[in-house]
Formats: sequence, C-alpha cells, structure tokens
Amino acid sequence: MMVVIISCDRSETTTVSGSIDYVGSSDIYISQQPIHYKYADKIHHPVNPSSEGQFELSLQIDSLQLAQLHIDEKSYPLLLRPGHSLTLTINRAEFPKSVDVKGYQKDWDQRYADYWKADQQLLRQIEQQLQAFREGKSTNIPALYKKRYKLAKRYFEDSPFMDLYFRAVGEYLVKRLQEIQYRRNEADFNPREERQKVLDTANELNFFSFESLQAQRAGSRDFTNAFANTFGVADSLEQKLGQSLMQYDIKRLGYQTLDSARTSVLSHIEGRRATAYAKMHLIAERIGEMPLDTARASYQQFVDEYSDFPKYVAFLTSFYEKIKSVSPGQPAVPFALPNEKGEIIQLKDFHGRYVLLDFWASWCIPCLDEFPHMKELYNRYPRDKFEIVAISIEEDSLRWQQSINRFKNPWPQLYGGKGFQQKTFAQYRGGGIPFYVLVAPDGTIERYNDVRPSFNLPTVLDSLITQ
Repeated sequence: MMVVIISCDRSETTTVSGSIDYVGSSDIYISQQPIHYKYADKIHHPVNPSSEGQFELSLQIDSLQLAQLHIDEKSYPLLLRPGHSLTLTINRAEFPKSVDVKGYQKDWDQRYADYWKADQQLLRQIEQQLQAFREGKSTNIPALYKKRYKLAKRYFEDSPFMDLYFRAVGEYLVKRLQEIQYRRNEADFNPREERQKVLDTANELNFFSFESLQAQRAGSRDFTNAFANTFGVADSLEQKLGQSLMQYDIKRLGYQTLDSARTSVLSHIEGRRATAYAKMHLIAERIGEMPLDTARASYQQFVDEYSDFPKYVAFLTSFYEKIKSVSPGQPAVPFALPNEKGEIIQLKDFHGRYVLLDFWASWCIPCLDEFPHMKELYNRYPRDKFEIVAISIEEDSLRWQQSINRFKNPWPQLYGGKGFQQKTFAQYRGGGIPFYVLVAPDGTIERYNDVRPSFNLPTVLDSLITQ
C-alpha cells in the first residue's frame, strides 16, 4: 500500500492519498486522538480504496501529532506535520511490523520497526504470565512492563514519537498498582507503602506532566482508577453484602471512597494545564457513571474555574447536556431494529409496560453472567407488566445469530451491530456494556444505567410493579 500525505505550508488541510496492494474486506482508516477516549466523538477518517486500490482523503492538521493508520485490528503510528508530506509504502502481509516511510527528518520508520520487533518479544512473555498475575501469583509482569518503557525510552526519547514512551510508562505504573490490588491481602504486604512507592516512581518518570497524561490511552483515568482499586473497596462491599459484585456496582456503592482516592492523585499533577486535563477526565467519569446530581457540583465548578481551557469546558458541557437528555423523566430514545426473523421491532410496540433495554454482545462475559438473573425476572412478572428487549451491538451478525441460538433467551432479540458506534447505544450515551435502561409504561426513562438484574433490579421492579 502507498499513502501520500501532502499539505501546504499555510494550510491546515493535509491530503492523504495512495494505493493498497490488497484490500479484501478490510476496515481501513486513520484515527486522531479525541479529547476523551470514551465519551468524545471518535475522530476516524475512512480510507476507501477504489477497485484498483487507489484512494484519497483530506485531514485537518493544525499541529504536529501522532495519528494511527488502522488496517482491521492492527495499527501503525503516523507522525503528521503540517506543511510536510509523507509517502508510505506498505506490504499488507508485513503490516504493521515493516513500513517504509519517506518524508521524516530521521529514519523513524526503521527505528519503529526495530522497536516493534523487540516489543513483540516482551508482549509474548507478558501474555504467558498475565492470567497468573491477575490471580495474585508471583510473576515477572511488572518487571516486563518496566523493560517495555525502557525499550521505548531507548528508541524514542526526545523524539516526535515521545508519546509512545510516555504511554509505556503509564502502562507500567498501572501494572504496579494492579499488583497492589491483587496482593493487598497477603501477609507482610503493605499496600500503603507500595502505593507511595508507585507515586514516587511516577514523579521520577515525569508521569504527571501534561505531555505524559495526554499521551495515555485514557488520560488520567487508568492510573486514578487503578490507584483507587488498591484500597480494597470491592472486598469490603462484598463482605458487607455477602455476595460478589460486578465492577459497575462497586463503582456506585463505593463511590465516596473511590472518588476520594482518585481525587487525591490530583495533588501530584504538575501545572494548571495538566491539572485541568486530569480533572476533565475525572468529572467526565462522574457524569457518565453516576447520577447527574452527584456530578453537577464538580462539573459547574470546573466550568467556572477553567474557562481559560475552552476545549475542555466545551466537551464537558456538551457531554453533560447529552447525559441530561437521557436522564430519568426524559423521553426514551426510539428505535426500529430487526429481530432474528428480519422483522422490524420498535420501542413503541411495548408501550404500557416496563421495558428493560439490555445492550450486550457475545464477547462481553459480564453481559452473559446476567442472563440467569434476567430469566428469573422474566418469569416473575407477566408480559403485560414487564418486558426485556435485548439490543446486540455485535459487529458480526452471524455470531449474534449463533449466540441467541445458544442461550435461547425468551425475550425479543434485536440486532444493532456496529459495536460501540451502534446508533441507539450512542444516543443513550452508553460507555460500556452491559448497559441497562429501564423504560416506564408511558415511554419515559425510569432508570438510567443504575440497575443490574443480578443486584438491584428485582427490588426496583417489585416497588414499581407492585405499586
């Protein structure tokens, strides 16, 4: 494949064109990093080759940045620089390990190829030990991640590809925190001391700078969440309630402790811009995962305090209003989707009863774990009072068909497809699955993303339907 990126010195438009030796049914696109990894609109530029493999598209580039060229599940970093052109020659069978790039000031393409080869060796070792690591067993996982960030430093320090080094540092620190979470109950293991060691290391590696936080997959989110999880909130809640809980339930029931731990990390952030960026991610998580009443005060405070960062304020304001539009009492989002017979089913078909919308996919194990509890509820209430409507976001319709044949769930099964970009799921501002919305008989939203069949939904339905 050949990709040519050309731009004029005074223009923010970058033209991407070229050819590909083999297309098949591949999904090919160039992505730029959005302001928020989960709640902001994805910045994807489809590459649509002609039958001869030729293509051309334009990108808006106003600064030096790393983008990603994707071919199906594989990706390759592209350094986009306004006013400069790149020519990429890619052998499809060799992608992404070997790409010839013309236009870089240095041999970054060869340097990345060497780095990629060495990194793959470490990733293979990590894969062999990852399950044991999650079970709290003794492994070399933290040491291997340390080797990964040192490898990235050796290849990319003080280069335009520095983001790859910063991201490797972040992944290493998160694994250190996860090790504390998995081992916190061991005798002679002091979580408090280990947390402090991680914070000290993070400071030494300049992790809390804006450049580093912006380079992370999810900004400050992964680190702060991993840090909060070291406090054993899940263990305390499960012991208190006498049952195992899903991460979703832990986040809500243990919100005060978890949020306090996440927020405490902010004191280590360097500079106003980095602090604003980190707070933006924390508040977005509150808006997306907690009732709006919980998030409102911190959201308004951010808008007032950081008006000098209009992009962050605009994102949070837009996201807040979108979540507000699907809050309890608002009209439920209508849909018209096919069932397994190809018949179009609409939300209005279920008017007059409570309807649980279940967004799921076969690869989502927590989704599947809820099915037995959903069947109990389905048998407990009559159909004129309660219905479940499953909306699959499975990208492969054949896999969806196989899944519904396997599980034989008796409620309506609808196919949305398109993964997290599925229209109804996106309109409800879903951030992950399983994702549940309870619709009232009058077509308004009764509960939004705060009920779980295995946990609190039975109590909620008993109170509503009994009344």
